[in-house]
Formats: sequence, structure tokens, C-alpha cells
Amino acid sequence: MSPLPAGLLLPDSVLVEPWFGVFALFVAFNTVIYLGLTLAKFIPWPAQVHPRTVRALIHSDEEDYKMTVRKPWTWRDQNDPIQRMRAATAAQTIPLALGLVGALTLVIGLVNTLLYFSAVGPLVIVGAAFGLVLIVVAQVLARAQVSDQVSVWTWTILMLVLVAETSWRAAMLDSAVVLTYATIALMTIAPISMTWPSGIAGALIGLIPIGIAGAIVSLVDTLSWAIAAVTAALASLVLLQLRLAGITRIAVEQARAQTLSSTDPITGAFSRTGLIALASAFGESAERAGTPVGVVICDISHLDHLNADYGFEYGAEVLGATYRALRSTLPPGTLIARWTGAGFLGLMNGPAPDPTVVVTEVGEALAVSGVALGKRPITLTAGCASGSPGEVTLEELVPARPRIRPPETPHT
Repeated sequence: MSPLPAGLLLPDSVLVEPWFGVFALFVAFNTVIYLGLTLAKFIPWPAQVHPRTVRALIHSDEEDYKMTVRKPWTWRDQNDPIQRMRAATAAQTIPLALGLVGALTLVIGLVNTLLYFSAVGPLVIVGAAFGLVLIVVAQVLARAQVSDQVSVWTWTILMLVLVAETSWRAAMLDSAVVLTYATIALMTIAPISMTWPSGIAGALIGLIPIGIAGAIVSLVDTLSWAIAAVTAALASLVLLQLRLAGITRIAVEQARAQTLSSTDPITGAFSRTGLIALASAFGESAERAGTPVGVVICDISHLDHLNADYGFEYGAEVLGATYRALRSTLPPGTLIARWTGAGFLGLMNGPAPDPTVVVTEVGEALAVSGVALGKRPITLTAGCASGSPGEVTLEELVPARPRIRPPETPHT
């Protein structure tokens, strides 16, 4: 196929004018917009959710401490807040980055087609076509449920293909400017991927096509360009480290804030919110083991009177001593939370103990602590309930405890 002769549609004097280049860029930009709108019509939107499903989700939100809720599996350790934030950042950034790089590649490819088609031929359209591919992949990743590992390596592979394609185009056009585009693409691989394996692999592999193109392009010094390419690869790894360091600091602060929100500042026990957050996993573990779960509620009677008579500092001492007494008397592995202003809840693996035994043992531990010496006796009440985590929820177990509340027993 012979290339189209120059000046077939417009005279050569018009093609070399600066205003024509600006006009061509404007036309290419509008073409990208219309292509995107057309593409959106062919890509299916997510399936519609039935109203019954929405109501069920809202209902499950209201019962946010239901123990039978399952969590989706992921390939990363979701107990690590830093890994969770890295994965979330990569999953959010990669589709957007692919879309932006694809749009920019499409625009540059269209401009190069207008300027160099007569000299190079139809092969110059490859850049614009690959930009369209990047936009399609960005749409798929944004709407499909894929793991963060798939997203990271999809980004890395596609950007390496872009580096190779741009380097090939630079060699075909003998253009140092196009080779610069390949170097810029190389610098973006590691910071967006958010992982060291893909970042290092992308930096090392991307040097190969850039180095070959640098040796072919006659307008650049091969050694100097090789040094510049290596510098770009190292700069991409430095940017990756800076992004990871920033995300690590944010993740640590969020984890610290979450810890403070899940811990009672007076006693050091779990807060109500903190225990609810752990109840689901606790129930799943008990269900896999085939054991019931037990709930113990222990209340300090008339704590408001103790605060009024001896001050809030003494009330805080009573709360702390009661928590320590529960921790020493309830079975190991029990999750203990300050459930109400004057009450604690213990969630344990196995049947709950007798409430009378709980009152007696906790009261004896309080007596040994000496927190109430010379003051009004501390009166405790307790209630216990047990059930299978596959059949009942924490919400259903907690209201059951007044039915087996033992008589109040004073302790000094």
C-alpha cells in the first residue's frame, strides 16, 4: 500500500502552519470525547440491584454486630492496615491512570497520524489504537471485580507495552521527542503500581526498548541517553518509595485512631464499637469449631451514687478494678468490653458460666483489690446466655441475660 501523497487534502503550506497544529489537536481532543461516549454505550453497566436486596443490605447495616456475616476473601493479609491501604490506593488509582494515559496516548497518536502519515504510512496509527485499548481496559478494571494483584500487573504489562511501542515509533521516526515520551511512561510504572516487585520489574524491563531505540535514533548520544533512561528508572523507584512512605504514615495514624475508637479510655477494655467489630470474626471461628458462644453481662449497681458520694475519679477506679476482675475470672480468650456506662460484656468461646459464680468470683477479686476499703460496698449483678453462632446473633443473646439475673450480692 503506497502512502498518501502530501497535499492531497490540504496544501503543504497549510500543513506546516502552527495554527493548523493547534486546530488538529483540538479536533483530536473532541474525537477522544466522542469515542469515549460511544465506547460507554457498548460497555455494559453493572447489573441493577433489586429493591429487596437494597432493603436487606440496609437491614444488615442496622444489625452491624450480627455474628454470621462473612467477609470476602482477598489475596492480601487484610489484618495489616498498611497492606489494606496500599491495595485500596492501587485499586482506585490504576483505572484512572490507565484512562488518562490512554486518552493522552490517543490524542498524541492522532496528531502524529496527521503530521507523519504521508512520511511513515499507516503504522503510525498504532499509537492511537493502543491509546484506545488503554481506555477500554480502564473501563473494565473500574467496573469488574478483580483482585488488586491483577490490577497491578495489568497496569505494569500495559505500560511496558506502551514503552516498547513508543520506543519503536521513535526509532521509525528518528525522533528524540517521541523517545522522551517512552522515558516519561517508564517513570510512571512503579509509583502507580504501589508494589516493589512490579515496580522493579517494570523499571528493568522498560530500559531494554528505550536503550535499543536510543542506539537507533541518530539525534541523541547513545551513552548519554542510556544514562538518562537509567536515571528515569531510578527516579520511578524513588517516587514509589515516597508514595509508600506517605501511605504508611496515613495507615499508621488511621490504625491508631481506630484503636482509640475501639478502646475504652477509662478501663482499657474494648469499647462497645470495638467488640461489635470483632463479633463477626469471633462467631465465625466458633461456628467452624462447632462450639457455642457465651455472653456475660456484669453491671455495677448504682455507679452514679458512687460518683456522687466519692467523685468521678473513684468511679473510674471502680470501673477499672471491675474490668481487671472480670479479665482474671472469665476464661482466657474472652473479649471484654465496656458495654454501658456501668456494665461490661464478655464474649467467650464456649457456654457461658453460671451468673451466680460470676458475681461471686468478681466480687472476691474486687474485695482483694481493696478499691472499696472504707467506702460504700460495691454491688454487682450479672446475667449470662449461650447459643450457636449459626442460629443466634449477639443482638439476640444480650437481651436474654435479664431472665437469669441472680440476686444482688454486696461486696466490700
